[in-house]
Amino acid sequence: MVCKSRPEIDIQEAVGLYEFTVNCRDLAEHFTNRLHVKYNDLQELHIIFDRYDVPSSLKSATRVKRQGGHAPIYYRITDSTHIAKVPMKKLLAHSKTKGELTTFLAKNVKDNANGRQVVVAWGTECEATHRDVRHLRSTQEEADTKIILHALDASVQGATQLSIYSPDTDVLVLALRRYPDLCSNSCFVTGTGSSRRVINLKSIADALGPTKTVALPAFHALTGADVTGSFSGKGKATCWDEFDNASTPILQALANLGCGEQPDDGTRSGVEQLVSGMYQPKTDIKTVKALRWSLFKKNHAYCSPSSHTESALPASCLEQRSCSKPGVALTRRLWMAR
Repeated sequence: MVCKSRPEIDIQEAVGLYEFTVNCRDLAEHFTNRLHVKYNDLQELHIIFDRYDVPSSLKSATRVKRQGGHAPIYYRITDSTHIAKVPMKKLLAHSKTKGELTTFLAKNVKDNANGRQVVVAWGTECEATHRDVRHLRSTQEEADTKIILHALDASVQGATQLSIYSPDTDVLVLALRRYPDLCSNSCFVTGTGSSRRVINLKSIADALGPTKTVALPAFHALTGADVTGSFSGKGKATCWDEFDNASTPILQALANLGCGEQPDDGTRSGVEQLVSGMYQPKTDIKTVKALRWSLFKKNHAYCSPSSHTESALPASCLEQRSCSKPGVALTRRLWMAR
C-alpha cells in the first residue's frame, strides 16, 4: 500500500530524475515504472491519493503557507503539457493542478499495470485492474483516512500479510486503532533509504492493550496532530507519560471523544483530568477551572477566585485558556469531527 499524502516529496521520489522530464506523459511513465519496480513483490498494490477539490479545506491554510506568499500557477495536465525545468514545488502549488495530476497518474498506473493487481483511489473515485471496488469510493479529503479503508478491505478479501506505506504518524495511529480488524501480520513502513523502518503493529497493540489503543487517536489529536496544535510547553513525551499512566475512566473519556455532536459531562471530566495532570502532576487538581486558577496564582500573588471564571466549552471544540504570562499559557482547541 502506498499513501501519496505529500506529493511534493513522494512523487519526486517515484519519478527519480524529474529534471529531465519533458512533458506529463514522461512524468507518468517514470512514476508508474518506479512504483512497479519498488513494489514488484506485492500481490496487490493500492495507491491512494489525497483529494484536492474540497471547499473550505482544513489543509488550505497549510498549502497557502507553503507557497510563501506567491500566487500559484495553474498547469493544465495532459500528455503534452510541457513541464521541463518546472520545479516540482511550483508544479504542485495549485490545488487544481494537483487534482488533475493525481487523476492523470492514477489512470496511467492502472492502464499500465501489465498484469499486476492494482487498486488506485483519487478524488472520490476508486478503480482496480482485477475486481469491482466501487465500495471503496470515498469523499474523505486525505489519503491518511482512506488508506485505512483500503487496509480493512484487503483484510476482508483474505490478505495474510499487509504493509502500509506512509510518512505520516497519523496513519500509524489510525492503523493501530483498527489493528483488531486487520490481518494479524500487518506492518507500517515509513522512511526511505537507511532511515526506512518496518513497524510491526501487533507488538505495539499488544503492549498498549485494547483500552489505550482505542483512546490513542483522541490522545494524538488532543496533544498535537496534522491539523491540530499542541499544548504550550508540553511535548509529546510529557503528554505520553500522563497518557500511559492514565486511569481507565480517563482512557474511556478519550475514546468517547468524537462519538457525538458534543462531549458529555463524563467525557469532559476525563479529558480535563488528563490535561490537569500534564501541568500539575501529583496534585488534587482535576478540572480546567482549578488548573487555570493554580497557574494564575503562580504569577499573581494578590487575586481572588472570583476574578477568574470558567468559560463555556464550545460544541465543536474544547478550549482552555490561562490568563497568566505566555510561558504558562494554556490554549487548546480539539475539533471533534471524525
